[in-house]
Amino acid sequence: MRTLTPFLFGAWGFPFPRFLSLVALGSLLWTQGLFLLGYFLGQHLPLWAILLGLLLLGGIGLLLSRRPSCTG
Repeated sequence: MRTLTPFLFGAWGFPFPRFLSLVALGSLLWTQGLFLLGYFLGQHLPLWAILLGLLLLGGIGLLLSRRPSCTG
């Protein structure tokens, strides 16, 4: 979604200064949110639980990406 947003907003004639400020705000919230989530999870969970969770998320993503599409 974040990849398509600049093209859509450009095609719709969205004002560049407002677009730039919204992109900067969104990027700041996204990066700081992930940073804080990782920091607090690292403080409250053991390393093995974090690694297991990452492996499970990666495995689920891999399974979903290899699932045959339903184009009936």
